[in-house]
Amino acid sequence: MFRKLRSSDKEKLFKYLEKERAYNLFIFGDVENYGMETDFQELWAEFEDDEYIAVLLRYKNFCILYSDGNFNVKWFADKIRSYKGIEGVSGKREIIEALSILLDYKKIRHQYLSELEGLEDIPEEFLKQEVSLAVPDDAVDLYELESKIKEFEDFSNSIEKIEEALRSGRSKTYFIGDGGKIVSCASTTAETSSSVMVIGVCTHPDFRGKGYASFCTARLSYEFLKAGKRPCLFYDNPAAGKIYRRIGYKDIGKWDLIVL
Repeated sequence: MFRKLRSSDKEKLFKYLEKERAYNLFIFGDVENYGMETDFQELWAEFEDDEYIAVLLRYKNFCILYSDGNFNVKWFADKIRSYKGIEGVSGKREIIEALSILLDYKKIRHQYLSELEGLEDIPEEFLKQEVSLAVPDDAVDLYELESKIKEFEDFSNSIEKIEEALRSGRSKTYFIGDGGKIVSCASTTAETSSSVMVIGVCTHPDFRGKGYASFCTARLSYEFLKAGKRPCLFYDNPAAGKIYRRIGYKDIGKWDLIVL
């Protein structure tokens, strides 16, 4: 059986997703922040004997599919195709591998999921650099930095989106400036009562090799751990993975993204 989820399904949904919480941070965060019944977000689920088999989240132009076992791949592929303008679908590697057979796509980005457990895991050397917390007025500089990063080319952002995210508090960005410009930063999304996803870690090509991205990520991670929220992140670059492990992050799984 398949049906669209309602607000009354939240408690049981969260209990199902809690089995692999780190994999489901985006779903937890989006449901906590926006609810389950909006014009830009909806959730569908597959059930068997009233138990969850799989869950699909559509948030604006992106989808996330989660299952902890076998599920009806064709039904979910058809559902994703029914949405207009979907730019990407992400999920655990085995889920994306199954979906990729049934979807037309541009490419698949193979990523690793990492998690930082405690304050004591962050080496003190990464917390000595001065790092600033961005405000909405920094949106232009942040946009200009993002436009220089090749890895961000698959999905578009805008000054307005960045400014709104900072103003609403849905995202926080820690940055390092040089010469009056923001040259490195790390941001958050999908913040929940107990966890947060780290995204958008980058450094301007002219300022790499100085450890700036490590300092930004470490400071952001430290502040959220201090607030009782465990940070997670995805990466697909081996060099980035090495940096994150030095900060204290540990790989816990594989996560893929289909670019449609």
